[in-house]
Amino acid sequence: GNYQVEVTYSGDAPNAPKLTAFPLTVAAAATPSMTVAFAPASVGPGANATMTLTLSNPNATLAGIGAGSVTAPAGLVMTAPPSNSCNTFGSVSTNIYSFGMGSIPAMGSCTVDLTVQSATPGTYTVTIMPGALSAGAGMNTNSSSAALTVTALVVPTITFGTAPTIMTVGGTTIGTMTITNSNAVPLTANPFTFFYLPGLVNAPTPNATSTCSGATITATPGTGSYNETTTFTIPASGSCSFTSTVTTATPGTYTGAIPAGLIVTPAGSSAASNSVTLIVTAAPAPAVTLAPPSLTFGTRTVNTTSPVSTVTLTNSGTANLVIASITGSGDFGFTTACPLLTPPLSPAGSCNINITFTPLTIAALAGNVTITSNAPGSPHVISLTGTGAAVPVPGINLSPSALNFGSQPVGSSTLRTVVVTNTGFATLTLSSVNITAPFGRVAVPADCAASLAPGNTCQIGVAYSPSAIASSIGQITITDNAAGSPHLVALTGNGVAAPVSQISVGSTLDFGDQIIATTGTQGLLINNTGGATLNISSVTITGTNATSFIAGNTCATVAPGSSCRLDIAFTPSTTGAKTAQLNITSDSGGPTRAAGAGTNVITLTGNGTLASRPIAKLSVTAVGYGNTIFAGATPTQLVTVTNIGGLPMSITSIQATGDFLQMNSCPTSVAVGASCNISVMFSPLGLGNRAGELQVFTNADGSPHRVLLSGTGCRWFSQQTSRFLISACG
Repeated sequence: GNYQVEVTYSGDAPNAPKLTAFPLTVAAAATPSMTVAFAPASVGPGANATMTLTLSNPNATLAGIGAGSVTAPAGLVMTAPPSNSCNTFGSVSTNIYSFGMGSIPAMGSCTVDLTVQSATPGTYTVTIMPGALSAGAGMNTNSSSAALTVTALVVPTITFGTAPTIMTVGGTTIGTMTITNSNAVPLTANPFTFFYLPGLVNAPTPNATSTCSGATITATPGTGSYNETTTFTIPASGSCSFTSTVTTATPGTYTGAIPAGLIVTPAGSSAASNSVTLIVTAAPAPAVTLAPPSLTFGTRTVNTTSPVSTVTLTNSGTANLVIASITGSGDFGFTTACPLLTPPLSPAGSCNINITFTPLTIAALAGNVTITSNAPGSPHVISLTGTGAAVPVPGINLSPSALNFGSQPVGSSTLRTVVVTNTGFATLTLSSVNITAPFGRVAVPADCAASLAPGNTCQIGVAYSPSAIASSIGQITITDNAAGSPHLVALTGNGVAAPVSQISVGSTLDFGDQIIATTGTQGLLINNTGGATLNISSVTITGTNATSFIAGNTCATVAPGSSCRLDIAFTPSTTGAKTAQLNITSDSGGPTRAAGAGTNVITLTGNGTLASRPIAKLSVTAVGYGNTIFAGATPTQLVTVTNIGGLPMSITSIQATGDFLQMNSCPTSVAVGASCNISVMFSPLGLGNRAGELQVFTNADGSPHRVLLSGTGCRWFSQQTSRFLISACG
């Protein structure tokens, strides 16, 4: 309504008006309002959200709260807050929050925070209706709504990485697996096992850490395997990580990824993570690269130097290269500015080696430049090849450069040769070849002609024929187109008297006692003590008992200073002393030669004795009967058996085998020196060659004593209409 107001001033304001304008209008008290909101407006199952009630007072005076309530939709669980800014009390009953006995600031607002939670995805709407709040001037007249969305849980994601991504052998890298939870609620994960990268192992001190609450992780030494042994928590709308340290001793590229299903939570199992590649390089080391690694210089005239060819040496490694030495070989030279020992050649640094070729011979030549350093594979070799070519001038070499013929008998001649070689690279022309006496030129195979091609050889034959006993000196003089012409070969020799042979032989040879019909052998040594070959023209045995001695071999020639053994056999046929003469006729001029046409006579003696046992001697060893008609018989042939031993000989049996028959007059005991006869005839029982034996069984050595028997069986036949008989044998 309308009110009159008196305004009184105090102080020194006498002129101030006493009354204001009239009438004054005072508005009626306004009703309060209440609004509702969710923070956040979207959560996952089981997550809490804050439902905020805002109470507003538009009046200039404090508004007391009488009563109010708010009802949460079915599916949300609501709890009362411990305090609020409206200084009101409240309680929750059947999901309805009732409050009262508070106050709302003048011209302001206060809030009441409630906590709600749902396990079921969906959209939940809370509405404030007019009359829900009683405060001050009355109940609220406004309405307000707020929606809360509960969404399904999202599977956590994994990222996987390593730092560094490149390392050297023996270094370590740290792998980090980060698990991110985008849900508004924390997630519980199950234990798991994972490998960082196949092929890598745990660091020397195995270690693994985690920022995930409740995680317990251990490393299995030397395997690169890590085990998380407890359940752990991934924070809401956040992430946590697992960190592992690994190393390796083997260079290479290692690739891996966290497999799908490694992390298992109520929201589901994780998908496969991003892949990781780690490059492990060898420890820093120098390396030598040669460009080019070899050089071919082609053909070059001997004693001339080629242009320079350059090889670049580069340190292609990752550490300083220390060059200890650079050496060359063959017909190749080099210069270089490459540092030796210090300073080292840094990585990517290079220097040059300048190489030349100076052939000294005509040939395909090889050599190298060798670099010794601290780089793996040291020493490093630059292979060098080239060919030496001829200088187009002739050259001459004489081999030997001097000839010594030594001692040469007067009247004889010796031939020697000198080899001429064209050592140059142009045709060698021989203008003349002269030899001084008593040496002379003799044509030989490959005799030197007027010209000789490069690299070829020829021969000069030289004969030495001294005519007197004296020393000889001469030379070969060769005039040619090679440098240093004429070229000489010195010749020397010594004429000596012609040598003669000289026989030396014993004068007697005694065989002593020898059992008759047995043989003893002795050797006679014929020595040539002269200077020429001894020629023996004949060896004969003469004398009373010459037939008892036989010369087994002949010595036709005996070299100077040598000897020859002449074997003499003594075979007495009767008892008693035997004697004969061995006659050796030769060209010896020696003092032991006996008188008479150059013949040496040696007396041979021996004594025939009887053995102290019987000895059987058969007059023949084989008998042949020739052709004999089938079933006929040949005349008999005699075989005589003689006991030439010193005791009587017993005959136990005599028999003939095959197509042969025997008859004998032999007693059972044959006295010393006695004989008996066996008659043997041939009566073929078949055609062709027939064979048998006469066998004499005695108590003498060698029994049975055998005579081989043979003959041919024949028969008569006539052809039809023929008047002739024809014999056929075999």
